[in-house]
Amino acid sequence: MSGAGKTSVSSRITENNSDHGSFVGIFITLGGLLFIGFGVVVHRDVKVKKMRSELSNGDNRSRTVAVYRYMLKYLKLIGIADSRNITDLQLCDRLTEKCQEMQINDFSHMIKYIGELAVKAEMSNSVISDGELETALSYFEIVKDKIVLPKLSGAKLLNAKFVYCLY
Repeated sequence: MSGAGKTSVSSRITENNSDHGSFVGIFITLGGLLFIGFGVVVHRDVKVKKMRSELSNGDNRSRTVAVYRYMLKYLKLIGIADSRNITDLQLCDRLTEKCQEMQINDFSHMIKYIGELAVKAEMSNSVISDGELETALSYFEIVKDKIVLPKLSGAKLLNAKFVYCLY
């Protein structure tokens, strides 16, 4: 009888320890997920602030090049990209063609303008005027909000927000 009593007590202790271990595992898992989620949100905020800073601070040349780089990232989200080793002007022409293929004809001149202005900023000694930069920035906002954003579904939008950190 005493052996049976010990078995029953030890099995109850094992059950209690097992239940306790399950709760600890659940809390550790939830804590880990919260930590990862917090890290993703902080990373996104840092990247978005960096993008905004590059677009709004600095000289007109660096800001123009930043507009171009970020425009390419946004267009890549909807499949308008070209990975071949070509010049920036050739890339602008190719992006314009891809816009026409996707029936985005109304905006292709904006993409070309930003690309040509970025080449001017990067490759020449010409000065980028405040007016040229403002036009590029306004075109960039249109590309971002009127071309790309409407074409992003739920999963693609989450990807754009938390993987590419663009929205």
